[in-house]
Amino acid sequence: MRTETRVDDEGGRTVDTYDEHERLVRTTDYDALDNMLSDTRWRFDAAGVCTGWEVYGDSGQLFRRFARQRDEAGRMSTHEFGPDGALLRISFDD
Repeated sequence: MRTETRVDDEGGRTVDTYDEHERLVRTTDYDALDNMLSDTRWRFDAAGVCTGWEVYGDSGQLFRRFARQRDEAGRMSTHEFGPDGALLRISFDD
C-alpha cells in the first residue's frame, strides 16, 4: 500500500491510498483543523473490477453504499443505498 496526500489552498487535505495493484482503494478528506470530513473505501473482485464502495461521514458512520454489477444484457449498473440499507437509485453506465 502507498498513499498520496494533496493539500488545498485552505489547508484541507486529501489522502489517497493505493493497493499493491495501484488501484485507488481509499480516499479520506480532512479540513484544515485535521477533522475527517469523509472517507471513501472501494472494493474489487479477484479480477480487479470495482464491485462497489462505501462513503463514511465525518462521524465515521456509513453515509452511502454503492454496489456495481453487470446485468444479463452486459450493462454495468450501480446501486446506491442509504445508511439504513434502503435502495435509493440504480444507474447504468453508458
